[in-house]
Amino acid sequence: MDPEVKLNHIAGNFLKLRGNTLITPISKGLINDTYLIQNEHIKTKYVLQKINQNVFREPEKVMKNLVRIVDHLAKKPDPRYKLLKLEKTIVSGTYYLDEQQDYWRVFRYLDHTDTIDKVTDPIQAREAARAYGNFIKRLNRLNPGEVFETIKNFHNYRDRIVKLEKAAAENSSQRKKNCLNELDFIGNRIKYIEEYYSLPLPKRIIHSDTKIDNILFDDQLEKAVCVIDLDIAMPGSLLYDYGDMVRSFTNRVKEDEGDMSKIGINQEVFYNLTQGFIEETAILMKNAETNNLLLGAKIVILIQAIRNLTDYLFGDVYYKINYETHNLVRARNQITLLSCIEKDEKIYENIINSIVEKNT
Repeated sequence: MDPEVKLNHIAGNFLKLRGNTLITPISKGLINDTYLIQNEHIKTKYVLQKINQNVFREPEKVMKNLVRIVDHLAKKPDPRYKLLKLEKTIVSGTYYLDEQQDYWRVFRYLDHTDTIDKVTDPIQAREAARAYGNFIKRLNRLNPGEVFETIKNFHNYRDRIVKLEKAAAENSSQRKKNCLNELDFIGNRIKYIEEYYSLPLPKRIIHSDTKIDNILFDDQLEKAVCVIDLDIAMPGSLLYDYGDMVRSFTNRVKEDEGDMSKIGINQEVFYNLTQGFIEETAILMKNAETNNLLLGAKIVILIQAIRNLTDYLFGDVYYKINYETHNLVRARNQITLLSCIEKDEKIYENIINSIVEKNT
């Protein structure tokens, strides 16, 4: 079947399309295939998405989580934020299964919103962090036991180490010789993961992918409007979501920048994201959380380096790449970022402690 005809057929299982329909790819996002649906007789635009089953082996769990989380958030809406609206199929299902056994879903497109790839203003960092903190806070009454783990062992950091060691030992892509220094660096920092597991951290439902481009902003790119991409929202530690923001917001360059001399921490962004996140979550956090937020940043940066390096050694089976060493460059980028955190650790601890004191 012609790809354009196929996409129209799939969209027609959710929407009553008449006349001309334009379905165009949305290139943002590393995992799922995403398209924008525009129809001449329907004012509302929609987002069509195919779930990547190489990443999400049990798409039904992804969809059940999505419905459970959105329904819970809708019970007590916060007027500051909009909710994702999942469209049902014509037969009232939450997804459409095509002949190739691919899972498709449709969301209502939120007009007058946009995403950004990189923090360009510290206010954006504060707004996004506040939205992610609000997300965790509002899900606090939802039992983590009712939410599935959509990627097995995603928050099992010891398992990440095992997979990296397996990838290095097998060396199936014959790339190990290219990353010996990176493997040594990671091996010397496994202590962070062991320190994490020694803490009495409560399990919460977290977003698990708190990048800036998973927040919809208003037209002026100043106010956070909606938290999106909930596929790996699952039980985990609040430290992870905070750490992932530090990892992805504060780096002065993109996470696949190949010139390591350009990498550094924007301290103003760090301050603002910490402020926004703690303003929303201070009421929830236990001492083990407030006292170890920076450890969360170290853990997430280290884990991201491990994930990128593992994927590189296995032959790039998880992340989309643009060139052969793309995942290796990503890993080196994260390693350099972690070194920057370690270099000025006292500065970041002082920032966190001052904000915690003001909010507790």
